[in-house]
Parts: sequence; structure tokens; C-alpha cells
Amino acid sequence: MRKSIDGLAALVEQEMDLSPAQEVLFVFCNRGRDKIKLLYWERNGFVVWYKRLEKQRFCWLRLPDAGDRRGDQRATGHHPGQDPGDTECPQEVRLQGL
Repeated sequence: MRKSIDGLAALVEQEMDLSPAQEVLFVFCNRGRDKIKLLYWERNGFVVWYKRLEKQRFCWLRLPDAGDRRGDQRATGHHPGQDPGDTECPQEVRLQGL
């Protein structure tokens, strides 16, 4: 989680092949799932939001392809056909309203 705004924007462009200036919220999580950064473009510049949990972990689903190292850096959401309410995250924090 050492990347700043420029590093996160470059990751979006180079690894995800997307424009970081589009109206999308990009969510990045560390391997320990206790830190997240959100990157988005607002009118005339980037905004980064950072959160670190002290005792809990974020609920974070991985990409089906375990060989893709970028899976730890991408917000993957839920698998197709899966109800988001079906995912249980005991002792973990689920992001609401994103």
C-alpha cells in the first residue's frame, strides 16, 4: 500500500488498461486485507481515500484465476450469479454502499 495517487493511476492505466479519469471508483486492498485505498476522479483532480483497520479485516473476494497477481490489487466484487448477501465474512468488515 505504498502507492500514492500517481502510482495508483499508473496501475489503473497499465495493468487494468483503463482510464483513471473516468467516472469509476477503483478500490485497492493490501494482502493482509486490513488496508484499502479508493481512487476516483472528481471534476478537476484525483481523490484518494485510505482506511486502516486495527483488529478486523475487509471481506475481499479473489479472482477465479489464482495465477493473476493483480487479483490482490483489484476490486473483484462478487462472482457472476452470486448474491452479495450470501458472502459471509465473520470478524471482517464489509464495505456498504460502494
